Amino acid sequence: MGEPETIVASAVRVLATAYGKGHHVCFGKLARKDAKYEQGFITSAGRYVDRVEALRIATEAGQLIAKHRPEDLLMSEDLWGGLEEALGPKPVQA
Repeated sequence: MGEPETIVASAVRVLATAYGKGHHVCFGKLARKDAKYEQGFITSAGRYVDRVEALRIATEAGQLIAKHRPEDLLMSEDLWGGLEEALGPKPVQA
């Protein structure tokens, strides 16, 4: 059996469609739209999963470093800590 599935990235899935004569037109329309979206995660298998399934996967894979509220959903902070831990330290301005 292969490696267990893990969570590898946070993801946002936009639930909207825009159309136009070019992709740049579509992106412009989406930026102005009040688009609906879902927050979830990408797994090592390349799957998008919601926060509930992501919590199960991360727990089974031993990935949690802490558990933040709500208890029944995976939050990115549960895996990578706060923003500084996820992105690395802020560069020092010269």
